[in-house]
Amino acid sequence: MVTPHGVKRAYEIISLEQAVGFDTESRPSFKKGENHPPALIQIATPAQTFIFRLRFLEFNKDIIHLLENESILKVGVGIHDDLIRLKMLGQFKEKGFLDIAKMAHKQGCEEASLRALTAIYLGHRLSKGAKLENWAKEDLSEKQLKYAALDAVAGLQIYEKLLGP
Repeated sequence: MVTPHGVKRAYEIISLEQAVGFDTESRPSFKKGENHPPALIQIATPAQTFIFRLRFLEFNKDIIHLLENESILKVGVGIHDDLIRLKMLGQFKEKGFLDIAKMAHKQGCEEASLRALTAIYLGHRLSKGAKLENWAKEDLSEKQLKYAALDAVAGLQIYEKLLGP
């Protein structure tokens, strides 16, 4: 997990990459029309995954620079919705985002969920057991942290498969 003092260093490491896996997690909503801002941003590089716990971090210039940096391609599924929720925390001009579900669709894949794309392109099952847990609580479980990291990693790995050899 990225600490408040580690945000700048995490951004420096991430900015060395051409493409990273991207995802967010929000507290689940159980009432119609209820939405919560993201509690986490997950960024996966080929070497490591960074989990930004937004509850404990300021929506600061380094996070905004990451979201606005067009030279870092941020790939994942459902990114449009993630960006809408992130704008609940602060304004930014998103650049460098690619929804891999759209990319897969252009290559003839009709499945759109990260879970389905993981099965098709990576050949394994992505557990969604932690999806409805409270991402805004003070302490996240090991299961939640693993789930969050794997979502971002899977997005990056699927993107690499979609690019081909």
